Amino acid sequence: MYYQKARRTLLALRSEDDLTSRSLLGDGPKTNCELYMNWVILFVAGLLEIVWAIGLKYTEGFTKLWPTVGTICSLVASFLLLGLAMKTLPVKTAYAIWVLLVLRLQMPDQAPNEQW
Repeated sequence: MYYQKARRTLLALRSEDDLTSRSLLGDGPKTNCELYMNWVILFVAGLLEIVWAIGLKYTEGFTKLWPTVGTICSLVASFLLLGLAMKTLPVKTAYAIWVLLVLRLQMPDQAPNEQW
């Protein structure tokens, strides 16, 4: 009862264009296109995570300028895109998919342990 009253109050106070409040209220994105775009953004964030992890090897202790710049730019872009995707996707789901995507793409030949 209290939860429903608080939810109605939040719904009355929020603006229609505020995606953050929509996410907090569990309403999700406004359109299907917006939902698909957030999944694409999450996928690109995972790819950039792999780029900066591999780029660390080429920086040679951050002594080479251009590999260092590329690594830092992909690191920042990866976290910014992850944060952008989490505005409308649930945080637990977005982070889990991001981590699993990174692990799976970095180690494609590793099979899951069959002895569990």
